[in-house]
Amino acid sequence: MIKQLLVFILIGASLSFHLFYASHFNFAFTIDQARDMLEIRKIAVDHHLIMIGPTTSINGVYLGPFWYYFNLPAFIVGGGDPTTLVYWAVIFYHFSVLLFWIRYRRTNPHFGIIGSLLFLVSPRLLEAISYSFSANVAPTFVLLVLLLLEIVLLSKKPLAAVILGILVGLSVQTEIAFCILLLPLVLFWLIKDRVRLIRQFLIGFSLTLIPQAAFEVKHKFMMTKIFIAEFAGQGDILGDKLSISQKLIDRHSRFFGDLSSSLPISQSIIWLLLLCLALVILGRKTQKLALLSISLIIFSFPFYLLYPHIIKPWYTISLAVPFILIFASGITDLYESHKTILKVSTVVLLSLIFLKAYQQFSHRLEYKLTTRSTDRASLLNQIETIDWVYREAAGSGFKVYNYAPSVYDFNYQYLFWWYGSKAYGYQPISITYQDNVPPYLETLSKYQSNIRPNDRPMTFLIKEGRLGFEDGEKAWRHQFDDLCKMGETKLTGAIVVEKLSACYEKN
Repeated sequence: MIKQLLVFILIGASLSFHLFYASHFNFAFTIDQARDMLEIRKIAVDHHLIMIGPTTSINGVYLGPFWYYFNLPAFIVGGGDPTTLVYWAVIFYHFSVLLFWIRYRRTNPHFGIIGSLLFLVSPRLLEAISYSFSANVAPTFVLLVLLLLEIVLLSKKPLAAVILGILVGLSVQTEIAFCILLLPLVLFWLIKDRVRLIRQFLIGFSLTLIPQAAFEVKHKFMMTKIFIAEFAGQGDILGDKLSISQKLIDRHSRFFGDLSSSLPISQSIIWLLLLCLALVILGRKTQKLALLSISLIIFSFPFYLLYPHIIKPWYTISLAVPFILIFASGITDLYESHKTILKVSTVVLLSLIFLKAYQQFSHRLEYKLTTRSTDRASLLNQIETIDWVYREAAGSGFKVYNYAPSVYDFNYQYLFWWYGSKAYGYQPISITYQDNVPPYLETLSKYQSNIRPNDRPMTFLIKEGRLGFEDGEKAWRHQFDDLCKMGETKLTGAIVVEKLSACYEKN
């Protein structure tokens, strides 16, 4: 009872901390998050059925639409507030940890408790849920897939196999660059353990491919051709093709980076992994889940060696999940040893892990309470930029032009619609990065309903410049040389806002 209460307390404390940490717009809101919010808005406000999801790192290759529908309830509950999507990711992660503990609380309580606690202190996984991004929820789905795969192998129930197929398919829609490995993983274990449920699994998996399959047929298998070309090194969207030596260096850095950040004891983590691997392989009570985790890591080696380009950081976030499950299994085996010295050593090790975790949580809390992010991608900084514009507009209609290295101003397009309407009751007359450009947002006019017409509107330039883009900013700024500057401010995040008006109004 005491152990169960401890798990509930720690899950509740971690959940409360991360909800608080994300409060008051304390998270990143980049072009990716804004793009997602604009797409979800189509579903929630425009009642538009979306059949394709976010683009991947390979332009022209799209994920399925699950990510948008997964966040739709949070969008509706929060009235379009981006914070609610971050809260939803935090809650979903902690709920999955709770499911993990429930799964083992009777059959192997020590493994359930130790595994749950390690998931609650993982720097890599907890950092992932600090902002809304489809790849950041992939680890949670990987954990759920591994749990359900173990259940299918033990129970051999057809319905569970169908659900497993659906879950794997949905996981692939969050981050294809890693979660695609779940498909051969499941097939391998179904064949190895002679579980005759492959057809049921593939039926469930195929159901999730219907939207993308329809898109592919309609567009003559465009995504398939692009993906094969990039993976074979024939395309150049992802950059230059790496040599064998370059790939080995890159993969070592990526894998070791994910390993060292999976637990808050990075200095000696490689030795701990080797010890836990030995215990898992040779242990008396080897956890099936740990064997599944080892095989998932093994499958990832040739997959990423064949991939010809640099591995992006978010491709391998989910590696932390099998790493932690191996740690949990090995540490459990140590703790359940009949030798007192090993049991005591395990308690010392866990104490060290949680001491380091406590220090990291304390540091993050102090940062939250005392430090203001200077990142221009911080939602708080963007919100304060919008506040400045509205204060200067003083209730009159105005235009907004945005300069960002990404060109498209999705973040301000969304924020002026949601926050501007909510806080000030109206929206700009127009908002774009440049006049007379091809439309880059569908049905934009449907959302620009609360505007205040003005024959002589003020113009605001929001500039999010970066090093290396100075020439582009100067060329962009020349478009407004016929207007006179009425004011300028530099806000947190190095965001510069100019207030312009027709020159005769200045006199």
